Amino acid sequence: MKILAISGSLRVASNNTMLLRAVARLAPAGMNVAIYSGLGTLPLFNPDLEASDPAPVASLRQQIISADALIIASPE
Repeated sequence: MKILAISGSLRVASNNTMLLRAVARLAPAGMNVAIYSGLGTLPLFNPDLEASDPAPVASLRQQIISADALIIASPE
């Protein structure tokens, strides 16, 4: 099983990211937890850019499509 984990925080010492790292370390055999590291490269939402699909957006979309599940850890 392939899981994509996304932290909603860019802070280096983010509690959300640390939690996702723990999930990845503790995942049972056969479960791959990949932590998405490109949050800071995503452009702000702009409907005018939807047709061009910026590279960071296309990459994230492909990672989501290829994952069996998502875990999202978001700051309060």
